[in-house]
Amino acid sequence: DIEMGEWLVFPDLLTSGVLCQTIDILLGEFHLESHKDDYPIRFANRGNWTLESYEQATVLKDEMFGMVERNPNCRTKLVVGDDESYGQDGMPWPDPPNLQ
Repeated sequence: DIEMGEWLVFPDLLTSGVLCQTIDILLGEFHLESHKDDYPIRFANRGNWTLESYEQATVLKDEMFGMVERNPNCRTKLVVGDDESYGQDGMPWPDPPNLQ
């Protein structure tokens, strides 16, 4: 669950070939409805591109999914969903890495 990071990660996985060549199933969601009033959304840290509208974001998401689903050489099955069960599984959250 990468909360809007899907707009950056999914295109990279798709264009690099990693998605279709190495991932069997990808469970995730594109945050469209929950951010409907936040457009335009700018990704300044990534080539400074912008999702101008909810409609544009919907078209982009549908096009990227279609590229995967129509590609006969792509092994990835896309499953749209949001699994938050990790927050209630009783396992402690990992300690953040020491980056010093």
